[in-house]
Formats: sequence, C-alpha cells, structure tokens
Amino acid sequence: MTTTFWRRADLLASAVTPFCVTLLLILSGLVHSRVPELASVAPVLPLAAIYFWSVYRPGLMPYLAVFALGIMFDLLSGVPLGLNAVVFMLVRLITVSQRRFLVGKPFLMVWWGYMMIAAGAAFAAWVLSSVATGRLLPTLPPVFQLLLTVGVYPLVSWLLVKADAGLVQSEA
Repeated sequence: MTTTFWRRADLLASAVTPFCVTLLLILSGLVHSRVPELASVAPVLPLAAIYFWSVYRPGLMPYLAVFALGIMFDLLSGVPLGLNAVVFMLVRLITVSQRRFLVGKPFLMVWWGYMMIAAGAAFAAWVLSSVATGRLLPTLPPVFQLLLTVGVYPLVSWLLVKADAGLVQSEA
C-alpha cells in the first residue's frame, strides 16, 4: 500500500511539474525592477515553456492548463483578460501541429521554430491589444519584447530540460 501511495504521488508530481514550472516563470517574469517601462519589453517567459512542453511533452501541458496559465498571466500582468490565454492556446495548437518537424532536431532548428512561433505570438498579441484598446499601439515595444523573448529561450530551455530530466528519472 505504501509503495502504491508513493508511486501515485510521484506520478501526480510529474503531471503537475510543467504547469508549476510555467507558473514560476510567469511569476518570475512579473518581478518588477527599478527600470522604467521594463514591463512593456520584458520577455514573455511562459511562452518559452508552453512551446517547450508542447514540443517535448504535449500530454503534460494540456489545453486547459495552457488556458489557465494564460488567464493567470493576464490577471497578474494587467493586460486585457483573455489576451494571453488566446495567444498561448494558439502557440500550443501550432506547436503541436509542427512537432514532427521539431522532435529530434538540433537545438538551433528548435530555436528557429520558436523564433517563428514567438514572432507570430507577438504579432497576435499586438493585434489583440490594439483591438482591445481601440487604437493602434506602438510597434517598437513589442519588437524589443520579441527580441528578448527569443534571446532568453536558450536559458529557459536549458532550465526546462533539467526539469524534464527530473521527470524522466521519476518515471523510471
């Protein structure tokens, strides 16, 4: 009985790890610094996690989890409710549809795929934000945010690989 309990606890921990790690990225990305206007160009860290888990472990990052993370990110960042939820869902949908081209490829190819998806996500977020505010928003902040979001992907991916390695060890 004890073995079964611990095995179930281990499986539950493995199942919620991608969600919890992505939530930690949301929280860490929202930590404010003393740099003015940083929030408008800060990298969208959860985007990297949603992409990563959608490529390598899509079963551990279901659409409901992606939607919930998007709503949490919207609430915590102060953007129109549903904006990031929609963008994150689109990212997951597109990434999962392209998994066969990404799995097993060298890191630079996976990063290139992330660049393309992140660019589409940045454009979608800009369009949805412009529609929500009723005016065309400036394009320079989203461009800088995209560059930072793409630039931090290797570091975020490295951290997620470490988290994924922990999942593999716990599944063995």
